[in-house]
Parts: sequence; structure tokens; C-alpha cells
Amino acid sequence: MLTIERVNREKYMISNKVSNLDDVKQILYKNTQYHGINMSLEYFINSKISHLLHEKYSYYLHTLIIFKGPTEVHEFLKSHFQKYGKYTTEMLVNFPFISHLDKNIITPLMCALLWSPDIDMVRTLYYWGADVSIQDVNSKYPEEKYGSYYVNHLNLLIAPDYYILGVRTLKTFIPVIEELKIISGENHPPHGWKHPRRAY
Repeated sequence: MLTIERVNREKYMISNKVSNLDDVKQILYKNTQYHGINMSLEYFINSKISHLLHEKYSYYLHTLIIFKGPTEVHEFLKSHFQKYGKYTTEMLVNFPFISHLDKNIITPLMCALLWSPDIDMVRTLYYWGADVSIQDVNSKYPEEKYGSYYVNHLNLLIAPDYYILGVRTLKTFIPVIEELKIISGENHPPHGWKHPRRAY
């Protein structure tokens, strides 16, 4: 349940300015550091946001997707697979969070399409079992969620002073949108393109 203070804060933080992805990430990162949050796995595991370990792992995965690259995401999921196995890792890579602002869901793949311009991020999540057919509550696939604001759906754990930032720029995300369309079979692959295999 959002407090009145948070609702008021978010109401006045909406910006209709088109914002650069790197600038938005820098704002979130600085605010996270300002509050003494280190965004480590230990921080998420020790947080009281949930008593469920898989949810804490999910928060950490989303943080890696936003602030790190596909290599870090791959290593984390590889470690998770070695510790917990295939079924649990597939659950993790498809676990949906609820965005309290619009009451919508955000899976790791949706998070990637909202926050990462790197096609290898999409390929990495697919490799570890991301389901490209999951839709949000408005029946949108991940690659259709581009006409929106930058929404910090991890607001309870990182950058607590920022929930909504500026408008996302479509051109930044065209490569990852196209990559997912090819992976899902919606578009034909270019010459030399290789389908990412699954880990299992």
C-alpha cells in the first residue's frame, strides 16, 4: 500500500521530458548511493522487502539488468542454476513483479526491454529460459512496452527518491526490440544471425 507521502511525491516527479537512458541510470545510481545502498546480492538477501528468498533474488536480477551488462546477468544465473537447478532458475528468469503505479507486471525480459539497449541482454535471458510469450495485463508483449516513462519498479529497494522519470526514447531500444522479434519468430532473421540456444 503506497503512503500518502509517496503518492504526492510521485505526482510531482512525473516529467514529460524525453530523457537519455544513461542520464536516467546515473540519477538512479547516485540516489541509491546517497541513501547508502550498495545494491549487492547480500543487501537484497538481508532486505525486509520480502520473506521469500526467490523474490529477493528476483529483485537482484532486475537490478543487474538495469545497471550491469549481460555478462554479469549470465554469471548470476549460471551460479543460481548450479545452486538451485533448472526449474528454479526458469522460475526466476520469468518471475513477474508488480509495478504499483500502473498495476502492471514486469518480468526480467520486460525489464530488459525497458532498461537495456544491449541485444545480448535479451539473448542471455532467453538462454536461461525467458519466455518470450508472456504478456502484461494489457496484453502487450515485452517488445511492445516501449512507449512509456522510465519507471523505477525497484523503488522500495533502490533510488527511493525516484519512482517515475522522463520519457523513454524509442530509438535507443530499436535493436533489442528487433532482436526479440526475430527470436520470437515474428521477424525474419538477417543473414548470418544465429538463434540463441537454451541452457537446458
